[in-house]
Amino acid sequence: MGKIKVERRCVFCRKVRSVTDLIRTARVSEETVLDRKGKVQGRGAYICKDRKCIEGAKKTRGLERSLKCRVGEDIYIDMLKEFADETR
Repeated sequence: MGKIKVERRCVFCRKVRSVTDLIRTARVSEETVLDRKGKVQGRGAYICKDRKCIEGAKKTRGLERSLKCRVGEDIYIDMLKEFADETR
């Protein structure tokens, strides 16, 4: 039996991708954190490791709707620094 491939949907482009191709953010209490290892307890939302998706989600507030809380500017800055266009 093979390994199960876990997939999730990006909150911006709505494409289904492997969790290794996505960034997870999580709501812990009323704070939003980047979940780099996928282990943080709490409500989570996924977004592609792509500048277009990160900037689009910020503009449309896709992460805020999914997490049901405010997402600070620092989260988007961290995502852009660490993950945007990582696949190049």
